[in-house]
Amino acid sequence: AAETVFVMEYLHGDLGTAPIELRIIKDVTGHAAYASLEDVEKVRDLDAATVLYQPPTIRPDVFTAVHDFTEPGWYIGIVTVKHPTLDKVYTAVFPFKVGFTGFGPLPWLAGLAVLAQLGYWLSSGHLSRWRKRFTAKVLPVIWAHR
Repeated sequence: AAETVFVMEYLHGDLGTAPIELRIIKDVTGHAAYASLEDVEKVRDLDAATVLYQPPTIRPDVFTAVHDFTEPGWYIGIVTVKHPTLDKVYTAVFPFKVGFTGFGPLPWLAGLAVLAQLGYWLSSGHLSRWRKRFTAKVLPVIWAHR
């Protein structure tokens, strides 16, 4: 948990003329990485869950916001943009985790790779040939130096 900078670069030039609102809430939905706009709309007290609120602002080039997270856990970012000329509101939701996120599937993949290699050596006879060479060449040298 530390200071975080949120940066949104505009894909379309018209976004520089639209007011953009950013809200970061603590995940009170219980859906963590799978939280959606529908889940956020069900939150009864959005203000109580809010940790960062950037009111609608027009930023011509790039939208940025800074927040110092003091608590690890799941959070949900909510970006709302009102179309500058039409009566349309666009909302995007992005869940994210603050703090150590774990190793994910990496240990399982590494273990699987080791097992696959060991299986290959056993099935191809490489392991038994290596054992014969080791016992014929290395063990006598080790015993000689004792």
